[in-house]
Amino acid sequence: MVGMVTLWVAQLAGGQPLAPPSTPQPVPAPLTLISTDVPVEGPRIQFAAREHDFGEIQAGTTLKHTFVYTNMGQATLEILQVRPSCGCTTAGDWEKRIAPGATGTIPIQFNSANFSGPIHKTVSVVSNDPRENNVVLQVKAKVWVPLEVTPRTVMFQYDSELPTEETRTIRIVSNLKEPLKLEEPKSSHRAFQAKLRAVTEGKEYELLVSTVPPIGTGMITAPITLAVSNTNLQPVQVQVYAVERQPLMISPSQLLLPAGALRAEMRPNVSIRMQTTNNLALSEAGINIPGVKVELKELQPGRLYALTPVFPAGFELPAGQRVEVSVKSNHPRYPVIRVPVVQSRPVVGRPAPVVTNRPTLARTNGPAASPRAR
Repeated sequence: MVGMVTLWVAQLAGGQPLAPPSTPQPVPAPLTLISTDVPVEGPRIQFAAREHDFGEIQAGTTLKHTFVYTNMGQATLEILQVRPSCGCTTAGDWEKRIAPGATGTIPIQFNSANFSGPIHKTVSVVSNDPRENNVVLQVKAKVWVPLEVTPRTVMFQYDSELPTEETRTIRIVSNLKEPLKLEEPKSSHRAFQAKLRAVTEGKEYELLVSTVPPIGTGMITAPITLAVSNTNLQPVQVQVYAVERQPLMISPSQLLLPAGALRAEMRPNVSIRMQTTNNLALSEAGINIPGVKVELKELQPGRLYALTPVFPAGFELPAGQRVEVSVKSNHPRYPVIRVPVVQSRPVVGRPAPVVTNRPTLARTNGPAASPRAR
């Protein structure tokens, strides 16, 4: 190496070697090797293996593995935390304090239900090892699913005033070696019907789920079940939901005034939007307290309105009185729409609370009920 070590070569010249250079050259210092097996000061964690591969497994299998570690240091090793990467991987009891030279274990359990294909999970082990206080362990597997059902849950949103039939498609693929036969699907609610169609007989199927008007009101949920020819498998089950699209959206659900008498005029807006195909007509806007007027504007014909109470300067809600802005509607389920008015009451020594007004969907308990935005 130029500048550090000069090599001379003995070369025969007429049978005689050349003389070495007259200037003595420095000899490099010998290389000292440090053995990693020598105990070090303080605790030191060393795992026999930091990764475990379960290989190919069937979905739904609960897997268990125990990681083994040794304290290679000269002080007590403390395992402070064991943190799995998700709830599907759990750590059992482990030794919290390990003497020098002693061995400890960390048991890991993984539930493969609802997984498919390659998976990779981690577990972080936090200790008082000053050189490596956070060791990441890895768990791998390839989950084999006999039947792939995509999706397992379907959702419908329907208009109760103008019900229509809608259809969703669920794909069912068999990974079994032998052909699979599926029985005709059975629905547990009259609002849903299902049909089975073979894409590749014995291998791939489509499940067609449709709504059957009239559906009703509110939310409906029901499973659709298909029996299978393989006795080792559970019947295929798909969960179906139908949620009614509320006709009216009122935003905000209530009007909030600041604490104390108003310093200036206040004009909060309430938006009332029709979400179905029918047209909405509002009239006779008002409030059940004197001294406040209410303005009503139609922003989009039959679809969107603005309801605006005008609170004058110096206004303050009377204690204990329920105040509501109201407006009449042509909708049979919402003959009167009411929006409560509330006022902050400051707590002595504390700032007044901040309340966020959020939009709400108009609700009703029946045709005769007067809806209130809550």
